[in-house]
Amino acid sequence: MGYTHYWWRRKEIPKEDFLRIVGLFKKAYPVLTDMGVVLKGPDGTGDPIITDEEVCFNGDANCGHAKRELYITWPATKARGIEEEGALDGTWFGGRLVTARTCDGDCSHESFCFPRIEDDYHKSEHPGWYTNFCKTAFKPYDLAVITFLAIAKLVLGPDLMLSSDGNEHHWADAFDIIYKVIGFRITYWQIMTNA
Repeated sequence: MGYTHYWWRRKEIPKEDFLRIVGLFKKAYPVLTDMGVVLKGPDGTGDPIITDEEVCFNGDANCGHAKRELYITWPATKARGIEEEGALDGTWFGGRLVTARTCDGDCSHESFCFPRIEDDYHKSEHPGWYTNFCKTAFKPYDLAVITFLAIAKLVLGPDLMLSSDGNEHHWADAFDIIYKVIGFRITYWQIMTNA
């Protein structure tokens, strides 16, 4: 249980397409940093992995933000942005509702990994498709995850299918980043349809 993004894809992404995805994500990286997103390696320490064959990162496990008991966070309906502290908007049965991406003193959660060639462990029940997910708990690095997935959807079209616990408000910041970086306006409907 927890705020999660899901995807289905083909086993191998053509090299040219993967390089395009990585190139666009690298252009978005400084914007993410300016917004307060700190990316680390898959375990929340070290450097993120952003290569021609794999993108794998997490938030900062040693972020230095105030420690607090949030339990399982969930974004309020119109939650957006990033706040180091505050951002609380009541409770739900699992923990706290938040109005912005925030953390409990640890900005890492589950690692986000998207290799060019997926391993067979992630085979889907649908022939030719592979599936994976990333539970971000709506922490700040969530914005990097959805920015990457939206860019990948733009490049791969119907060869990538997305699903999310988030709504159009939760994805709006990623769409703003993409517009700033590549000048193309996208919508929640566009990335959540198999087109």
